[in-house]
Amino acid sequence: MVSWGGLNITSGGSRSLESLEMVDAKSLATFLVNEHPQTVAVILAHLEPEKKGEVLKRLPEALQAEVVLRMANLEHVDPELIAEIDRVLKNQLSNTATVEQAALGGVHPVAEMLNVMDKNTETAIMSRLEEKDPLLAEEIRKLMFVFDDIVKIDDRGIQSLLKEVANEKLLLALKTSSEEIRTKIFKNISARAAEMLREDLSNMGPSRLSDVESAQQEIVNVARRLEAEGKILIARGGSEDAMV
Repeated sequence: MVSWGGLNITSGGSRSLESLEMVDAKSLATFLVNEHPQTVAVILAHLEPEKKGEVLKRLPEALQAEVVLRMANLEHVDPELIAEIDRVLKNQLSNTATVEQAALGGVHPVAEMLNVMDKNTETAIMSRLEEKDPLLAEEIRKLMFVFDDIVKIDDRGIQSLLKEVANEKLLLALKTSSEEIRTKIFKNISARAAEMLREDLSNMGPSRLSDVESAQQEIVNVARRLEAEGKILIARGGSEDAMV
């Protein structure tokens, strides 16, 4: 028998982990704070990216990178472990949903989770992860798509993206953007529209940083959706990721 934190791994049991989605992030984080990082990783792997991030950022900073590291290295989880975690969760939390045992971890789910977290938390986690495992951190970073990565979208893709972004959201998102991003945007709209956008930016008053980051995240979400639909192509993986 192996023990991870307060969870003892024994034989037998189900392949499912029930009702995690019914537990709020704060309660789940409180439950997990004293558990082994591997146990936390297995449990978070069952959650949607947004909830993964909500729980993770409520955990102690020292635990966050450890959990991300283990999530990225998870493959198939032993059903005996799932059964024992399920039993303990049922005893301590109110649950109703079922998630089948599957390939839960890996760098893709981690990248998705970090993509939907606030920038400060994401930066802090990636910094710690780079200290512990630079190669893994780079692998995760290549799979992520953040607002600055808009420059990796080709001109046709930018034009498709802008068709689905409200002008006020674009204006707000560009308030703190790099000159490279602004140039990319101006290049793909009419000269008149670019002139008006530049004028609006120069005359724009103070804005809350949270509002700017929210607008940027909305644009990122649109870009990721369009990519999933095959409507735009985002160059990923650095300079070696050639377009053919």
